[in-house]
Amino acid sequence: MPEAPYLLTPVLRKPGQHPLNAFRELLKQRHIPLYVYDVEDFELDLNNLRELGRL
Repeated sequence: MPEAPYLLTPVLRKPGQHPLNAFRELLKQRHIPLYVYDVEDFELDLNNLRELGRL
């Protein structure tokens, strides 16, 4: 997992606000690494929620 700060591209990008490449360039200019949320991350989140009794 990357060190903070990191952003999830699909979550923060609003449709029509920035073309994807422009958004990635904005992250780069602000020294914010791009993070790809994958199936393993999702499964880990699900397990954590189950352990906390929130799922």
